[in-house]
Amino acid sequence: MRLVFADTGYWIALVNPRDQIHTKAVSVTQGLSPVRIVTSEMVLAEVLNSFSDAARCGKLLAAWSRNSAAIGT
Repeated sequence: MRLVFADTGYWIALVNPRDQIHTKAVSVTQGLSPVRIVTSEMVLAEVLNSFSDAARCGKLLAAWSRNSAAIGT
């Protein structure tokens, strides 16, 4: 299985429907299948920091969970 590294901008766009490139991130994700998307702890910290208020962070984690299940990671 192919491995693809996902940086901060990808994750933010993927889980934030208001992001300018959200649609593109979703499309790219669907087009990569089958693939294993990998990232780093630093990237995760940057993503969570960008959604640092509690309400947005909760929504981010819920969306992340849904997207992870949808792409099989």
